[in-house]
Amino acid sequence: DDVHALNAQHAAAQAQVEAAATLALLKTNAAAVQAQLGQLADADLQVSAPFPLLDGQLITAQQMVQGFLVNHAHNHLAAIHQVIGGK
Repeated sequence: DDVHALNAQHAAAQAQVEAAATLALLKTNAAAVQAQLGQLADADLQVSAPFPLLDGQLITAQQMVQGFLVNHAHNHLAAIHQVIGGK
């Protein structure tokens, strides 16, 4: 519930940002993430730590990447397509 509240606050604060600015930020951040991930070795991806949003459950770096960078972003695609008119 806290995450949903934070997401709602963020969405409200960013509601007036133009699509071009959002896309530029996405490209910049995606490039930075790609550079960081490219530096990780297989052993780095197997390191685990407690994750607060999952009640402290241990997750690996690989699970974090797959679950939050890949799957989470994919889940937002429908909303993104709706906002940009199905393009």
